[in-house]
Amino acid sequence: MVDRKARDEFAEILLELQVIIHSWKGTAQLRMKQSNGKPILDEIAKAVIAYYQAHETEMNKVTVMFYLIAGLLMLVFGIIFVNL
Repeated sequence: MVDRKARDEFAEILLELQVIIHSWKGTAQLRMKQSNGKPILDEIAKAVIAYYQAHETEMNKVTVMFYLIAGLLMLVFGIIFVNL
């Protein structure tokens, strides 16, 4: 994934990285507070993309089911309240 030179550079630089993964949508966000870490962030993003292209991952269906049930409940209660 990441070559040894890049790993050594990562170890020497202290950066604050925020990772948000939306597995049910198949997307992720990588954010870095420091602007000088852009090249490193690009390397991390490439490594993450390569990993997920090489490995099959299971989708988290909990959030999808929650929104589906919440939407159906809103629809049902909306119909009930309109008919009152």
